Amino acid sequence: EFIDGVKINDEAGIAKMGLASSHVMEETIRFFSSQLFESGFLHCDPHPGNILVRPHPKHPSRAQVVILDHGLYMEPNEDFRRAYADFFKSIILFDAERMADIARAWGVGDVDLFASFQIFKPYNS
Repeated sequence: EFIDGVKINDEAGIAKMGLASSHVMEETIRFFSSQLFESGFLHCDPHPGNILVRPHPKHPSRAQVVILDHGLYMEPNEDFRRAYADFFKSIILFDAERMADIARAWGVGDVDLFASFQIFKPYNS
């Protein structure tokens, strides 16, 4: 199936379609949060080439986020899901100590770099 849209990091393309980037981010966060914290099935290749944005077919003034390439998923266990939720909470609250504790327990050496990968922008504790 061909899906028309622009990559999620194409700010100009999203704006050209008349879509609000804030709504795109809300939809993206909702989608991945649902995967991790509700369904337990997590898409493991979420780069901009696999995440497209287009006007919603039924509500053209709203964005629809389309996830492509469903070949790599994982089903994290409950302990990981809780730790990952705690990790995100520590990013949001700027709790560098808690963030580092969780990341080190996972074997992550560069906590700020790991946090940057999670939020798709530079993070410095």
